[in-house]
Amino acid sequence: MTGASWGVSAAGVIVWAACWLLLRHYHHLHDAAHPWAVRAAIAFSYVAGCAIALTALGGYVTAALGWMLGTAGGPHGNAGHAAVTIAAGALLVSAVVALIWRPLSQAAYLAAAVPFVLAVAGGHLHALLGIVPAPQVVEAISKWIGG
Repeated sequence: MTGASWGVSAAGVIVWAACWLLLRHYHHLHDAAHPWAVRAAIAFSYVAGCAIALTALGGYVTAALGWMLGTAGGPHGNAGHAAVTIAAGALLVSAVVALIWRPLSQAAYLAAAVPFVLAVAGGHLHALLGIVPAPQVVEAISKWIGG
């Protein structure tokens, strides 16, 4: 793993920590800003999750998730793949619904978990990571750091 990959992982952790702080203290903002603050936290949590899941730290987390799923037949077995596929779809839909129609602070935590579940699922679901430009943001940060 390169230093840039670890740098992007650290940047993802820092962005997620900033989202967590925003979610803890957004009630100090004006009431009209609450939904927009939560929407920003959901979007940035997803980007932070992609930054972590697609770099060095995410490799370790994804391997740990695969190991935990291995006790139930693994993510590539029939039952494991079905469970991961359903979970990935449910997490993705809940994050999108929260971002557009019902901004809840709990959805930001789900949005941060979506890239990890999509990475474990693999296949066509892994390709969903490219729909939202978060991987391009991660790649740009990596190039800026020097990787």
